[in-house]
Amino acid sequence: MEAFFNRLQKAGVAMMMGGFLLTRFVFTVDGGERALIYDKLRGVQDKIYGEGMHFYVPVFQVSTDNDEERERVLTPLLKEHLFH
Repeated sequence: MEAFFNRLQKAGVAMMMGGFLLTRFVFTVDGGERALIYDKLRGVQDKIYGEGMHFYVPVFQVSTDNDEERERVLTPLLKEHLFH
């Protein structure tokens, strides 16, 4: 019986450590937002991430969330300012 609880303890510790590590490699994009990934080696990536959970490498990458409503209003103003 003691061997069973020792195995159960090891399994529980392994699951806790796995869950902790997994949460460090996941970012969440909320509803109505989009996100970009800034890679410290390659710069801003082309892919735009929609709602949901996505994986990234926290040492080399940083996620930035953008509110779609704010972007819808600001994009025409920025284009007008930058290209005229």
